[in-house]
Amino acid sequence: MSQGCRRVYVRCRRAWKGFVRSTSVLAIAGAALVGGLAPDGGVQVGRDAHATVSVLMTLDELVTSSGRAIVAQPVERYSKWEELGGAKRIVTYTRLVVEETVFGAAKDEKPADIWVRTLGGKVDGIGQHVAGEASFTLGETSLIFLGKAGDANVVIGMAQGHFPLLTAGEDRVLTSSPDTGTLIPRKKTEPPKSARDELLGETLTLARTKILKLKKASK
Repeated sequence: MSQGCRRVYVRCRRAWKGFVRSTSVLAIAGAALVGGLAPDGGVQVGRDAHATVSVLMTLDELVTSSGRAIVAQPVERYSKWEELGGAKRIVTYTRLVVEETVFGAAKDEKPADIWVRTLGGKVDGIGQHVAGEASFTLGETSLIFLGKAGDANVVIGMAQGHFPLLTAGEDRVLTSSPDTGTLIPRKKTEPPKSARDELLGETLTLARTKILKLKKASK
């Protein structure tokens, strides 16, 4: 390749890379303008299908942002239209039977059923799906980090705060929520481990110990 052709090739390659970067930024910005932001800062796109981009949370952030953490089993649910952020959205309310409260229970409080709201669902044949939201499977016990959004109980960090449990011998192991959306790392030279790095594949016994240690340190 001649020197002249090489210079043209390099200029075109740089221009293309700049175009790709600009297009990616504009796509995310446009999504934010059209669909608004998810409760955790993720981008929601469109009306019937939402794409969520979230920064990975650390376990410390997950614990300190949550009002309680529970081990519970979903037993029933229903969906309805609700106004959120000035727009009508489909949400789903799921009743969880609490097996254990890891933290957040009042003194002498006994485990009880709790209703949790998640984004998305289906009403009268109309469905909305929010990628990155916690997705409960009826009958599947999970470790769940909860907080409040108004009067509703919600999963902190959406799918990042939901860990289905898989039986492994005499203990249970934490697995990933089915749809985490797009999770991006922090822009730091040495980013701290995410909650997912800390908990996925861990036994419930060891996960409980880690969580309680952080909760005690945050007081």
